[in-house]
Amino acid sequence: MTIATGGFILAAVFASWYVRRYVGFRLSVTFLLFAALILVHSIPLLIYLNITGPDTFIYEAALAPVDRDAVQAKLLWALALMFVFVITGSALARVVFPVWRRQGLRAMRLQNEQALHHSFRWTALSKITLWLLVAAMLAVSVYESQLSRVFDYFASGESELERILFRYESGGTPFYVYNVVLYSLAPFLVMVAYCADLNQGKRRGLSILLIGMLTVVLLGKFGTLSKAPPVIFLLQLLLLGVLLKRQAVSLRVLALMVGAALILFLGIVRLTIPDIDLGSMLAFIYYRVFDIPNETLLEYFSAIPASLPHGWGAGIFGFLRESANTDRLPTYTAVAEITRGSLLSTSNAMFIADAWAEFSWVGIVSFSLLAGFIVSAIDLYAFRHGHSDESACLVAGCAFGVFTMLSTSLTTAMVTGGLALLPFLSAAFPKRRPRRDPSRLVHSSRMERVST
Repeated sequence: MTIATGGFILAAVFASWYVRRYVGFRLSVTFLLFAALILVHSIPLLIYLNITGPDTFIYEAALAPVDRDAVQAKLLWALALMFVFVITGSALARVVFPVWRRQGLRAMRLQNEQALHHSFRWTALSKITLWLLVAAMLAVSVYESQLSRVFDYFASGESELERILFRYESGGTPFYVYNVVLYSLAPFLVMVAYCADLNQGKRRGLSILLIGMLTVVLLGKFGTLSKAPPVIFLLQLLLLGVLLKRQAVSLRVLALMVGAALILFLGIVRLTIPDIDLGSMLAFIYYRVFDIPNETLLEYFSAIPASLPHGWGAGIFGFLRESANTDRLPTYTAVAEITRGSLLSTSNAMFIADAWAEFSWVGIVSFSLLAGFIVSAIDLYAFRHGHSDESACLVAGCAFGVFTMLSTSLTTAMVTGGLALLPFLSAAFPKRRPRRDPSRLVHSSRMERVST
């Protein structure tokens, strides 16, 4: 256990050094991923394992049938490997996409600190497409009676347990395509539409199309009856505003983001639990942000493979279960049932928990490598023209993908979280041509003089 703790601390310190040396303190998808991993799964994990976790129900229930020290050491080694191979994947992306990297570095050197390349623009086709999207999302909201459900949930005055049961029975929608659009694609398009409006000169007011998109997205987010989705969306919009003005991570920016997140979470907790006092709200938020992510990790590593076998792909590729005609429960439900003795609860853990459940140590290494590679590749593409409204929208949009990766699986983060979809959507949206590189212009004129 002592050796595992030492290895884990060294890996977390290595990750912090890598961020400082190679990622830099600027807002990017890679920075958001590393910052979240270090913030939630480094010191808070040790605090949970040694201080806040012991003597709590889930901690004791998870570790009761297994060797405690062995499971905790295994968890620490898994996270140490995660840090190392996320770094490896990030570095690999820089090698695989050298052209984007060189273009981005050149553009950053040539740009003024306040310079911003305005790329998104409106066309008749893009407006018609987004109006159709608004109409489709509104139709689903009306069909699902989302507005009345939201009103009943927040104004009912029921107890917390009754609200949880109501959310379990009525929250969200079964339409998979709508969920993918609501969680990642539509919020990104809201940001793109806002930038297109700015680039067209609408600086004093929002277009009717943008207002309609904001409305259907917020209605859908609140319609999930969960606390996180509307708060995360509002924080994404705040992050977009920060990115459109600057990239550097300063104390002021950190204070702004943390303060806004705290205020929004306090507000929504107060709405859902009216009788709670401020101290209890702060304790609840700490538990929700820091303890629960590490608690569910402990559940996974305690239950697998001691009580549940590794899936070897059956849990990720659902068609394998269907072809085998088995009744295998989703892993997040099966783990919760083992620990808590109920199928009404779920244990949603970060991406390495899903990797561990399916492929053991091979999954920890490969999924971490892939996670680091994907986020760095997105950044290299986003910043290939320097600081632009496209890079701002991609970073703010993919922030939800990072959140999804840290709360569910990597495959979910790729699709529902948008990490695999948003770069293609950004590439498809009409854009102005990037500014010519002055260094290339000089080089071109010199070559013309030589040839003549």
